[in-house]
Amino acid sequence: MSPREREHLDRWGYPYVFDDFRFHMTLTGPIAAERRDAVVAKLAALLAPVTEAGALTIDRIVLSRQEGADAPFRVVHDAVLSGGHTDAARGTIPHVGAHTS
Repeated sequence: MSPREREHLDRWGYPYVFDDFRFHMTLTGPIAAERRDAVVAKLAALLAPVTEAGALTIDRIVLSRQEGADAPFRVVHDAVLSGGHTDAARGTIPHVGAHTS
């Protein structure tokens, strides 16, 4: 980690902000080493239609908050990118690995 990234981490809690920002989408929590290859293969198959399309339309940005490592994410704001915006009912996004019924 560069000194600037370390400074960002100390100040903002994440090293890749501003000019150092790297787009990513977190898809899972920690994965045991013995399961990693199987999970990567499954995700690659599920995401192939998106990654092979070459472009992805993003029509909204959702700001979420997680009160703690084991807490579910809660929607804080849902911004539609079509010239307007809406506030989502402050719902819950299931925590990775959570079972819903």
